[in-house]
Order: sequence, then C-alpha cells, then structure tokens
Amino acid sequence: LGISGNTSRDLLKRFEVEASSRNPGIIIISIGINDAASSVVNSDGRVPLDEFRTNLAKLVELARTHTPRVLLVGVKRVDEELTNQVPWNSWAHYGNKNTEAYDNVVRETAHMSNVDYLSIAELLTPGDLSDGLHPNEHGHEKLFQAVKGFLLKFGWLEREAA
Repeated sequence: LGISGNTSRDLLKRFEVEASSRNPGIIIISIGINDAASSVVNSDGRVPLDEFRTNLAKLVELARTHTPRVLLVGVKRVDEELTNQVPWNSWAHYGNKNTEAYDNVVRETAHMSNVDYLSIAELLTPGDLSDGLHPNEHGHEKLFQAVKGFLLKFGWLEREAA
C-alpha cells in the first residue's frame, strides 16, 4: 500500500485506517528511503533519525494489534551518481550515508520490538535501479524473491500460494 513520496509520518497518519479495513495475516513494513532524503536545509534527513525511530516503533506497535506476523524490510542503497540531485524534486538528494543510518534504525527497531527484519541494503545493484533510487523490473523481481523467500523460510506463506 505504498504511496510515492510517503515518509513514516505519512504512513502513521493512514496506517490504522489501511490495516483495520483489511484482516492482515502478515504486515510488511518497508519505509525509510524518503525519510532519509536530505536537502540543503536538512542534511540529516527529511524526517530526523530520532523521529523516524519513534515513528517506526509506533508503526510496529500498531501492526501488532492486527497480527503477530510483522516484518520490517530494511532500507536499500542508492546509486549516488544519479541521486545527488534528483530531477523530480529539486530540493532532495539521496545518499548511502543516510540510507545506512536509517537502515540501522530499522534493524534496531526490529530487534528491540522482537519482530523480524529483512536486510536489502546489498540486494540491489545500480543496474537494478531505473533512476538510481527506484527499482526497475529486475530490481522489483529481486525484492519480491527476497520477501517471498523470507516468508517461505519462516512458514508465513504456504508453498502452494507462492
């Protein structure tokens, strides 16, 4: 249920409505790349790390009210040659220093909340990214296979459904 450009702030605002209108057996949360975007005004990230940490903990808490099966997907790396300044947003740029910091928060939150974490930091190569940030067809396939593999490995998905 991703929305382009959303941050953890945005997801928090709509999470309960989205989750309560469904009966989820599994909730997969993949958030952070837009939080990590930096600008001339704020080089630390669009959503500061401490706020991101708080938001993510709240999201996990909310998710657990719907299902015990919560998976946090880490933040991917970017191709900095293409994301130093992005054409679709003149103020934003994405760098791996920030994506790594936000990914660490995702990992720490998963550990502290006792939910599962799937690292994707090294999964995608620059060739898997259409514009240095967004996955292309091959990148999406790799992400799908990684999540599917996790769900199958831990018995959260039946092999027939895969």
